[in-house]
Amino acid sequence: MREASVASGRSWVYLRDARLDDAERTADISYTSIEPAYSDRDPVLLATYGWHVTFAAVVAARQGDTAAAEDLLSQGFAVAARLGRDVMVNGTAFAPPPSPPRPWVSPCPPARPERP
Repeated sequence: MREASVASGRSWVYLRDARLDDAERTADISYTSIEPAYSDRDPVLLATYGWHVTFAAVVAARQGDTAAAEDLLSQGFAVAARLGRDVMVNGTAFAPPPSPPRPWVSPCPPARPERP
């Protein structure tokens, strides 16, 4: 999990610096390298994966890839539902939402056509 956490931290730095392609690549590494199997029950692994996949959704949204962001958020909700409770990892809680999730809508306005 250390490698995944390092990749996630690096992705955050890339996102902050608007290096979105690098942020997307490292965010992908951070969650795919620890993706749990259906049989995994370790709450620390599930919570860590949930945080990484949620951050990858943020990166996808910043890239304008709403389909990928929606899919990643769906994975995060599924992991949180499986946990069913707050789990603290390194001082940060990952938990199911307090109410049923609403469909995700991109906060980015649609692109405007260029004027001639």
